[in-house]
Amino acid sequence: MLSSYLSISRGPDSIFETIKREGFNPDDYIRFYHLRSYDRIANDPDYLERKAKEAGIDYDTAAAALGRVALGPDAYKKELELNKEVHFTLAKAGGEAETFDTDKEQKTRKSADEVVIQMPDGYDEAWEQIHKFEKAAKRDIEIKDSVAHHAMKWAGSLLDEPWGGSEDSERSAYVQEEL
Repeated sequence: MLSSYLSISRGPDSIFETIKREGFNPDDYIRFYHLRSYDRIANDPDYLERKAKEAGIDYDTAAAALGRVALGPDAYKKELELNKEVHFTLAKAGGEAETFDTDKEQKTRKSADEVVIQMPDGYDEAWEQIHKFEKAAKRDIEIKDSVAHHAMKWAGSLLDEPWGGSEDSERSAYVQEEL
């Protein structure tokens, strides 16, 4: 990260200084906002739990049904046999990750929890499950799929974005990554 910062804006060989030497204002031509960004996953766990309870179908089952629909109404038997189960790896803090132990000079892989869901047998059954899940527990407010635009200087305040759950559930919904 430090080397990126130095090559962008510090020192006589930086990108900014090179543009200035050519007689231009680098702020007119180039901008760097973040080398790391964030977003918020739109589905509050409390909301999904209420929705699953009302529908009688949890989120993973609805996602497996969507997978069955994607195979189509006339899916080949061999394709259905290969896809009888859908495997989901649960995202969680400290979940699956590769780490490098510099003392031992080796990679280690932590395992995450996995959920296995039976895919619905029929195309129509899958659609019924999807519709049942979609109709359950409608939100009182609309929550945007992405709030990443707030990382930009001009985009307004993240505090103005509605959230349907608790403050703790919102905090745990944020993810970040290097760009």
